[in-house]
Amino acid sequence: ATPNANGIMLAALTDLHLITGNHEYLDYARKLHEAFAANVQRVVVAHASFLASFEQHANPVQAVFIGKSAEVGTLRKTVIKNHPALLIYVDDASSLPADHVAYGKKMIDDKPTLYLCTGQTCSLPITDPKQITA
Repeated sequence: ATPNANGIMLAALTDLHLITGNHEYLDYARKLHEAFAANVQRVVVAHASFLASFEQHANPVQAVFIGKSAEVGTLRKTVIKNHPALLIYVDDASSLPADHVAYGKKMIDDKPTLYLCTGQTCSLPITDPKQITA
């Protein structure tokens, strides 16, 4: 099976927008969706990757790790095992684009901190991997 190239492109454009904050990527993703939405409705089976990518586009799921990348290892492993999400690593959340859902979030007690974000809402800060599966 070969994934639909347009679905892969939709996912890539969405992720690029989420990571960089560049709205041109989001505009391209919207245009791509508009161009192929009618085809997807007519032949749903042939567009599984496009539908999966649209889910990420419409309601993005992100795991935002704040702290030194070498210190987030246990949190990262637990997220990868339990949550399909775009992984974003920053030393300081103020380095994220100003309109990013996790912009300005803080580390807790100088520990690597995770925020699981869906759409425009983030979880409470997570510093213990056991909280991820709870």
